[in-house]
Amino acid sequence: MFTQLGKTKTLALLTLLIYSSAALAGPDKGKNETAITVWIIMFNNPSACLHDPCMESDIFLPDNPAEAAVCYLGGQSVQANGRFSVSGRFSAGTIHGCIYPAEGVALSNVDGAEVHHVLQQHGWSLASGDGLEDQIGEFLGNCNPACVDSQFSIHQAADATAGVSVSDVIRFPPAFTMVEGANTTLTREDGGIRFSVHSRLDEDD
Repeated sequence: MFTQLGKTKTLALLTLLIYSSAALAGPDKGKNETAITVWIIMFNNPSACLHDPCMESDIFLPDNPAEAAVCYLGGQSVQANGRFSVSGRFSAGTIHGCIYPAEGVALSNVDGAEVHHVLQQHGWSLASGDGLEDQIGEFLGNCNPACVDSQFSIHQAADATAGVSVSDVIRFPPAFTMVEGANTTLTREDGGIRFSVHSRLDEDD
């Protein structure tokens, strides 16, 4: 389990290039809700990754030897207190909600897959019927004024105890620190995995 910042920070350093980070800005900061989506990256064959743990470059290796997949876990409009939870389940063989690869199985190795999560913030929430549905349901959907990948976690198969692993949530650079009181839980079970995110947004996000 990644319960110590030192270990998590070391792992996070190895994944520094997974996603870029940028500052969100907008009017009435702190008054509006923030639209978010949560994405799961599954490396079904992590032994084929060029890095340990796997990195973004391992997703796009020619012919995808790591059998990587990027899938939608959930989205919502986060209220001013910044706290949110998103949970979901992926069945073995599923392709539902996956944006990469265009064809193929998202989850084929329940016990051995390396699983990451990435939080994407879409800026200030739009009104329902006026773009919110795309903000909280699509990759880079209706960025207002910008979309930014701001947090992530990593679950390697070796870190599971009785099928469960818990990981700290880390902010992307420039902060690159642990989000206090936040965590993700991956449960490997017969026929699929369950993933839950419990975190919070920073006041200036």
